[in-house]
Amino acid sequence: MLHCTRCQLSYLPSKSTSALKLTYCSFLCELGDLGFSMVGLEHMERAKKPEQPPTPEPEPVAAAE
Repeated sequence: MLHCTRCQLSYLPSKSTSALKLTYCSFLCELGDLGFSMVGLEHMERAKKPEQPPTPEPEPVAAAE
């Protein structure tokens, strides 16, 4: 039997709900230890940046004499 990296409980890999069956006993231990799940990471999409209009360049200021 294996021991979960997060909670140290013994478990059978065939009963694990984690994508990393040889490391975590459940999806919740995987999520709690990594901060994300492997399944969620696989389905993640990159967010598009909103288009911003170009910023106008400042006008030169004449020096006072």
